[in-house]
Amino acid sequence: QESEFHFKHKRKSESPINLNPTYADNMSPLYKDPLKWLLDLVNRFGECDGFQLIHDRITEPAEPLPMLDLAALLNPIGQAVEFFNSRYFKPLLRTIADRCMAVVDELSEEDLKRKDIGSVSDVLLVLKQIAFKFWKPELSGIDDLRLKTIMRMLKTPHFNAKMNSLKEVSKLIDESVANAPNRFKRPIQQPVLVKWLVDNKVLSIAMEGNLHQTQYCERLKAIMDFLGDKLELDELTFFWKLQ
Repeated sequence: QESEFHFKHKRKSESPINLNPTYADNMSPLYKDPLKWLLDLVNRFGECDGFQLIHDRITEPAEPLPMLDLAALLNPIGQAVEFFNSRYFKPLLRTIADRCMAVVDELSEEDLKRKDIGSVSDVLLVLKQIAFKFWKPELSGIDDLRLKTIMRMLKTPHFNAKMNSLKEVSKLIDESVANAPNRFKRPIQQPVLVKWLVDNKVLSIAMEGNLHQTQYCERLKAIMDFLGDKLELDELTFFWKLQ
């Protein structure tokens, strides 16, 4: 969304500062306006070692950062990645992406119960934006990791983790059915999501417990409404026997 500042200044071709465009330029095909001031802001941040500091903060600690911290550090990168110069950012973001993917893949069962576990999807969405810019063949792998993590949450015996997994499924559904898909989120396409939900019997697994919880059942109903007639007979039979 554009603020009043962005609206007033996005077409300005002159900038109050003169920087070498080492870090960003307006090569993105999605923007016709010069966005000179935005690019200068990105370049100034780079000249002040801002991107290197983000890289070091994510990759250097022996213990991985909490998901909420990772998402906060990655968010500015996701907002500006379309303007990044490949020569500088490809190696820098390669290390960041590899570390974040490993952190998500190695989440423990205790991690899956944390309240901030929803930040996993925020982290992976930024990684997807980065991959779309630099490594398009890796997009499906990021989606697979997101789906794998949701399934891990769903299969744990802990209510918080299972509830959070249904919230994540709801996010996937909302993203896939949006009338105007958000280009920043690059959602998993609806046919792919439906196939994953059906093949993995997500509803059947989710219905193995916690049906006395109103919020939990509301999430289940939303998934069932989304799937509709795509549910298989064995699942429908299972649901009938639960009555």
